[in-house]
Amino acid sequence: MAIPPITARDVGRMAGVHPSTVSRVLNRAFDHHRYAPDTVQRIHDAATKLGYQPSAVARAMRTGKSMTLGLVVSDIANPFFGELTSHIERHVLARGYRLMICNTWENPDLQADFLADLIARGVDGLLVTPAGAEGLDKARDAGLPVVTIDRQTSHAKLPHVGLDNIQAGRLLGQQLRHHGCQRIGIMMVIAGHDAMLSNRIKGLRDIFDDDDIVWIETMHPTGSHHEASQRVLARLSDMSQPRPDAVVGLTNHSTLGAYQAIRSLGLSIPDDIGLAGVDDFAAAALLSPPVSVVAQPLEQIAIAAADLLLQSLHDSDPSPQPELLPGTWVERSSL
Repeated sequence: MAIPPITARDVGRMAGVHPSTVSRVLNRAFDHHRYAPDTVQRIHDAATKLGYQPSAVARAMRTGKSMTLGLVVSDIANPFFGELTSHIERHVLARGYRLMICNTWENPDLQADFLADLIARGVDGLLVTPAGAEGLDKARDAGLPVVTIDRQTSHAKLPHVGLDNIQAGRLLGQQLRHHGCQRIGIMMVIAGHDAMLSNRIKGLRDIFDDDDIVWIETMHPTGSHHEASQRVLARLSDMSQPRPDAVVGLTNHSTLGAYQAIRSLGLSIPDDIGLAGVDDFAAAALLSPPVSVVAQPLEQIAIAAADLLLQSLHDSDPSPQPELLPGTWVERSSL
């Protein structure tokens, strides 16, 4: 014979309160009610002793909120996005929300599929590191608040939180000049992220003239470090002297690919050629020599984006004016 499920009525009976009080306390629905701390504690103790779990489905039907957020991330294998996801999840969990995470592998069509699926599953809002604009219109049409992170899209009305890429490029250029670099080679991704990369290049161009820049194109966004390093290896090998004073990676993948290529040529960093990049990554501090970078304030970006989304769940739509945070220089030994 099946054991009947524990209900809010059972918890209320043990705690000496009405079942509606149990529901409000366990669902933290305190907007119009105040309860004594000992009452709250009795309810939690009774729920724990009985093994009672509130029904998320019933709560969603009653309140119109699932207390679940969707995060669509473009490449969870990239340490940058893995760390960003970790910061977001920790922050929203502390505010009573669960996070449903989808990884698009930089595929815009897969992004659209995941967004449609999250909408169908009743998430309250969406955080997106876009692989493109696909699916974002449908999310907005569904009335869901959406905040983009890291990369901006053509959807000017979507609130956005990310790095000030022009400032990051300018800061990188200033540090290269400070270390005596006169001619630089830029590693960049050949497809995708155009606005992000063009702004980083714009910042560099505030410091370096076009005649001082050698273009080294690298991989597709989904390419490997090995693919990137092979492209750079071929480019540097064919390059007429003089080589650039330093190679600059505009993403963490590009910087690591450049490091591997320079080592494959038997060149010494920084004696033969310097190396620096935008975006920090764990290996940057462990390489020999460790690589200097402009680091993004990842935790601050994650918290600001999550707070912006949570605010939009309770207030009117947030301002579409992007919130751009400055990067910081991490001095190591590669220049």
